[in-house]
Amino acid sequence: CIIREGVLPGHCLLACILLKIPALITYVAVVLTAMPLGTTTAVLAAKYNCDYRFGTRLVVFSTLVFDTVFAL
Repeated sequence: CIIREGVLPGHCLLACILLKIPALITYVAVVLTAMPLGTTTAVLAAKYNCDYRFGTRLVVFSTLVFDTVFAL
């Protein structure tokens, strides 16, 4: 949790600063890096009037595949 919400966004911010990425793109990248993965797809799809149900299905499917592969 601390890594996902603190360390990774911090590394993303540092990388964007070092690469001289424009401010708006940096802010978006840092916020997306800090968002919980499972909900990001559905939230952004709903916000931009896209098919959030399809996005949710993809998250569930990829989670199940990941869990199945790494359980072996």
